[in-house]
Amino acid sequence: IDIFRQRRLREVSPTTSNLNLRSLRSAFSYAVRWQWLSTNPFTRVPLCKVPERSPLFFSAEDFKRLVSGIKEKWLKSIVILAACTGMRRGEVVNLKWRDVDLAQKELRIESSGGYRTKCGKRRAIPLNIVALQLLEELSKDRLSDYVVTVEGRKVREPYLSRRFKQYIHRLGFNPSFHFHNLRHSFASWLVQNGAPIYEIQKLMGHSTIQVTEIYAHLAPNQLHGTVERLSQQLTLS
Repeated sequence: IDIFRQRRLREVSPTTSNLNLRSLRSAFSYAVRWQWLSTNPFTRVPLCKVPERSPLFFSAEDFKRLVSGIKEKWLKSIVILAACTGMRRGEVVNLKWRDVDLAQKELRIESSGGYRTKCGKRRAIPLNIVALQLLEELSKDRLSDYVVTVEGRKVREPYLSRRFKQYIHRLGFNPSFHFHNLRHSFASWLVQNGAPIYEIQKLMGHSTIQVTEIYAHLAPNQLHGTVERLSQQLTLS
């Protein structure tokens, strides 16, 4: 396994190598559970160190340009919902009207018969005025149990990603942008506007605060304000 890990690192990025290792670890854990093996040989294999990188996100101006450039109503609706709620791609396309509470101004993200949320966790997301107005408009012309559809049919995740990527290229954005960067944008905008990192963790559905902390560097002014609270106590004159 160590030799495989070393060879893989010469071929792919540390992130991709870690995905391989996690997949193998998961597969072998089933083998142990089914009593095909007594131990999982991947349990003690360390993951590769991944250099910290700032998350790629849209500026407010670029996001407005993106939305303005999208012609299809269904795609524009999904993009706005994702940016306003931080929902993952699968969460958006599987969102049903039963999960939307317009009166309470919130969405419920949870597993259903044909869809399982990441780690099987459920969470509630409050709706801001932009998302609320969009959902109220969409609710007037329901064609399906799903909130956003293409001619009454459920949106397929690969199709959504492909159409989104086509607009990224067409509108001249950084080619590294993917649909998931809308989720990064949601968290980044919240941090820049002073939202506490623990609240962002809850909204994003992160299992640990360490995952959310990749956005913390975007709030230097907020940290300056925090340490400034000590000024009066430490003044020497």
